[in-house]
Amino acid sequence: MDNKLPAGWSIRNSTGAWAAPSHPDDDSDNDGDEGENVRANFRGAVGAEDGLTEEDLRPDSPGWEDVEDDSEKDSYQCLLCEVTKSKVREVVEHGKDVHNFDFDKIRKDHSLDFFGTLQLINYIRTAVKQHDPATLDFANLDKATFVQDQYMQPTMEDDALLYSIDDLADPNDPKDPLAQQREDDAEAQAGEGGGSKVLAERALRQ
Repeated sequence: MDNKLPAGWSIRNSTGAWAAPSHPDDDSDNDGDEGENVRANFRGAVGAEDGLTEEDLRPDSPGWEDVEDDSEKDSYQCLLCEVTKSKVREVVEHGKDVHNFDFDKIRKDHSLDFFGTLQLINYIRTAVKQHDPATLDFANLDKATFVQDQYMQPTMEDDALLYSIDDLADPNDPKDPLAQQREDDAEAQAGEGGGSKVLAERALRQ
C-alpha cells in the first residue's frame, strides 16, 4: 500500500508522529523520479523520526483508534413502551396507532405549554414505571395530578423527548401553545427589544 502523504502534511497516532517533506524548490519534469524521491524521503523520515514504519501508518495498524460518528441521531422512546423512533412526531403517531393514546388531545384538553408538556411527559413516564400501562387512564387525567414541581425533574435519564418538546406541537392545531411559543422565540431572536415584548405578551396570555 502506498502511504505517500502530500508535501507539508503531518500524521500522528499513539505510536508517534511523522511530517512529510516540504515541496522542493525546483520543479522536476520527471514525475516518475519525483514520486520515487518522495517515497524514499518518506521511508527515510519514518525510520529516522520516532521509530515509525510504513506499517505503523496504516489506518488498521495497532495504535489507531476508531473515530466515533458525531452525527449519531437521537432516538425518542415511546411514553408507554420501549419502542424508539427517530423523529418526535413519530412517537406521537406510534402512541395513537399502537396504544390508542392521543398525546395531542391530552395536551389540547389542558392547553399545555412548554412546562406543562414537560410535566406531563415526566408524569406519564413515572406512572408507566410503577404500573402496567394497560391499567392507566390518561384520557381522563386531571391537570392537577401532573402539574406539580416534582414532575419538573426528568423521570428517565437522558430522555431525548424533553430536549425536543417544541417539536411535539400539533401540526394540525395552529393555536397549539407550543407553536405559539416557537413563534415568540423566533420573534425574540429577530431583533433588539423583541425579548421584552415576547415576555409581556406571553404573560398576558397566561
